[in-house]
Amino acid sequence: MYKARVKKEKITVKIQTLQNRIEGNVYLLPNARITDMLNQEGSQFIPITDAKIYSLKSGSLVDEAEFVTINKNQVVLIVEKR
Repeated sequence: MYKARVKKEKITVKIQTLQNRIEGNVYLLPNARITDMLNQEGSQFIPITDAKIYSLKSGSLVDEAEFVTINKNQVVLIVEKR
C-alpha cells in the first residue's frame, strides 16, 4: 500500500525537562504550531533530529544524537530557537 509523503516544516527548538535542555529540530505540518504537535492525540513522543543534550546543572554537553524522542510528559518548556 502506498502512503503519500507529507511535507513538513523543520523548526529548531529548545526543550527543557527537569534535568536537561535539548536543542534540535522538530517537524511540523504546514501552518501548524508547536502547541498543535504537543496536543496531538495518539502520539506520546516528540521526535527530534540533530539533537544536542545539555545538563541543566552544569550547562555542559552530555550527548549528541542524529535522532531522539522525548516523552511529552517530560517537557517543562519548549521554545522556537531563532
